[in-house]
Amino acid sequence: MSWATHLLNQQLWCFGRDIKYPGNLLVAHGFERIPPPEGKTCSSVYRLNLPMVGRLMLRGFGAFYGEDGVGGVFLSRGDFGPLLTPGADLRCLPWLPESLPPMRAPTKDELAHWRYLTGVLVGWLRLYERWVWVEAGPEHREDAVDRWAQRGRPVVAAGEMSVAWGRVEEWIQGRPETSLHGRVHAD
Repeated sequence: MSWATHLLNQQLWCFGRDIKYPGNLLVAHGFERIPPPEGKTCSSVYRLNLPMVGRLMLRGFGAFYGEDGVGGVFLSRGDFGPLLTPGADLRCLPWLPESLPPMRAPTKDELAHWRYLTGVLVGWLRLYERWVWVEAGPEHREDAVDRWAQRGRPVVAAGEMSVAWGRVEEWIQGRPETSLHGRVHAD
């Protein structure tokens, strides 16, 4: 499992702790909490409309960012390799991984879209971690990461999460010839 996958797993765990913070940090950050339909036993979807034309959705199994005129990218909890979808929005809310639209590794012609969309999503994660550090205080994130560590998982220190996302962002910008999968879908 890649280092970025471990970081994403930890981030998704931390989002779960953030929603338990008094007032729900995701909602305080501007996310809309969408509870599951009656009869579904899964957790809520969190959706954030970003300025202009973008939207972000968070689930326990991954994160989606879509932008009008560009498409969408999904980062899966189990494999950080970003996958593209032509749609900039998820027509069906992603209650389960099976609810996601068809996704695939980028073609060579799509690498610029892939880098752009993934860079926006990772940049948002970096800025969100800075915001949590200030909004909730270091103790909140340190507690979340300590609980993550108790599960025996690889850990990025609480105070280093924003920096770590910055490193991923730099890596994406510096790798014009490949996707994070290390492969490109055949044209």
